[in-house]
Amino acid sequence: MTTSSNIQNILKEEDIEGLLALGAPGDEYSYEANDISIFITALNGHSLTEADIVPIVSRVWAKYFNLSKEDLNSRNSAFQRVAQKILG
Repeated sequence: MTTSSNIQNILKEEDIEGLLALGAPGDEYSYEANDISIFITALNGHSLTEADIVPIVSRVWAKYFNLSKEDLNSRNSAFQRVAQKILG
């Protein structure tokens, strides 16, 4: 299973909000990675798909970045890329 550390690396690589590119610290997405990992772990035993993971990433993003539905929709392709990398 993907660990919080692996998810953090995926989020750093994707840098959905562009914060790392602006000079944010390398652990910028650590809380988000931890929450995503917790949600995925809660689905233990379930054969995960991209359709399972995208809403998790979206929900976590909404929580930490206080984004509107439109903002979340504009990031959906990034959420899909993150999900695909998590499924790896």
